[in-house]
Amino acid sequence: MLRQISIRERFYPFSHTPGVKVLLPGTSLCLQVYPTTVSCFDLEGTQKDAFSLPLEGAISDFTVVQDLEQGAILIFGKDQKGFFRFRCTRDLEFKQEKEGAFQRTLFKPEVFFQAPSAVERLLHTSLQKRSVERLVEKQDWVQLLQPLYRLMQWYEPLTLDMPLALDAYILGGFEGLLVPTGQDAKKMGMPFSFPSPIQFLRALRNKVTSLFVEESGEELVLCPHIPQEMPAGRVKGVKMGDYTLDIEWRKKMPRRVQLSASKEKTFRLSSKGLTTVRLDKTQQPLSHPIEIAPKTPLFFDRFQKT
Repeated sequence: MLRQISIRERFYPFSHTPGVKVLLPGTSLCLQVYPTTVSCFDLEGTQKDAFSLPLEGAISDFTVVQDLEQGAILIFGKDQKGFFRFRCTRDLEFKQEKEGAFQRTLFKPEVFFQAPSAVERLLHTSLQKRSVERLVEKQDWVQLLQPLYRLMQWYEPLTLDMPLALDAYILGGFEGLLVPTGQDAKKMGMPFSFPSPIQFLRALRNKVTSLFVEESGEELVLCPHIPQEMPAGRVKGVKMGDYTLDIEWRKKMPRRVQLSASKEKTFRLSSKGLTTVRLDKTQQPLSHPIEIAPKTPLFFDRFQKT
């Protein structure tokens, strides 16, 4: 029986800042949310809209949440009548939940991808209940990467040249609640500029994937670029050509790997400094060719040096 690599963490980045910008997952629709008003605009186009929320009195406990599991935006808090909650969903309906009658249909943005078919996620450190703004303030790009990686799964990957270190793009290329800008929006001296915010986000997905696996001919290179800030962790559902991988690493080296393929393949595994691996209860050289059939995942562990 396969010992599966699991990640139970769910990702709901949040903010308490009035006027925070938040992206509807899988789209280019961005909302800027204040306690009593909402404006929306298309990151890839010119469409805009704005409306007031049916609330009374001073607002307290104001919170905006980006639901990266269902692909939605939540707004909640308290007015003089009590608790309120609004939800913006991928059917582009913005409505008040529970007893509220408020409902509004938003415009369809230029970019609209389907929900991801696989549950892909990354976990390399225990998440703390801190707002995105707090993580940015502390320059904590490694914790920001976890919800950001989940957001990326709502968009098709794209290959673009991204020569800078990963932390430069994460800390410099976003604003608000994980809204991509494709440029140095915070004027931090980051020398990059992309013509499209969504293209930037899609290309960043490929750059993050290259941390965990790279394909070179018939060889899959495991953990080629794990940064020192992420010495241990696990990732699920990494796509690399015809392969899908779950990888757990420790000391920046693979510890366990589950691998499946969409068609019959022959491949080899490699990882810097390692020479053997266990497959089907047998320790074998990493240099040996491995055959895999569709829908028949393989499980590797006990990566060792000679």
